[in-house]
Amino acid sequence: MKHLIIYLIIFISIFIVLSSCSTKTKYVKVPLSTPPEIFIIKAVTNRQDLMRRYQESIIKIGEWQLWYNVQVSSNYYFYK
Repeated sequence: MKHLIIYLIIFISIFIVLSSCSTKTKYVKVPLSTPPEIFIIKAVTNRQDLMRRYQESIIKIGEWQLWYNVQVSSNYYFYK
């Protein structure tokens, strides 16, 4: 009777280990939203155009940062 109990305990423990090793976690894949448009720098002829293009590029970088933070669920830049 003792040997039967020992064999049952061994069998149950092996079964538990094998069944726990065979389970896998499947990840949910969520498609990304469409990113902002690509920024194309227009021609610069004077200092005023240069400042305007600089402002436009900073705004576009901010849009990309916001889009990225939404995709990775980050709040690194503390945007609301």
